[in-house]
Amino acid sequence: MKIAHALVVPAALLWLAACGDSSASSVAGTYTLDAAAMEAEAMNQMPPEMRDNAVAKEQMKKLLANMKGEVRLQSDNTWKASFQMGPVPGMPEAGRSQTAEGTWTLEGTQLTLTSTKENDEPSSEVKTATLKDGQIEISGEGGQKLVLKKS
Repeated sequence: MKIAHALVVPAALLWLAACGDSSASSVAGTYTLDAAAMEAEAMNQMPPEMRDNAVAKEQMKKLLANMKGEVRLQSDNTWKASFQMGPVPGMPEAGRSQTAEGTWTLEGTQLTLTSTKENDEPSSEVKTATLKDGQIEISGEGGQKLVLKKS
């Protein structure tokens, strides 16, 4: 279940993600989890001996197929996000919906997200992401990466 854990950790960072261009109005919109990019990233994170393992690849694809994530950036520099991963054996928290909201700023391609709430609880966590070509990339602890595309 190392694959599931590797996906759940960066997924939590999705709550703190947002993306855009150079102004609030061009950045505003809905960004959704990019399944193809997530699959490629998950393959890169797999140990070399598992990359050719058909069973491991199939399990990873099933996990990714059940992941849903969305970030809505507002033109008033606020954001809201929701994330859900399907059930994962041994990880009851994975099937729960998770939400977050806060404020965002953009300097060049660096997107800074400050959460004010996570799952309806107060929060003040600050995360940075890269915004480039209509895509958000959020790097997590351990090198995992979430990718969201403007929809």
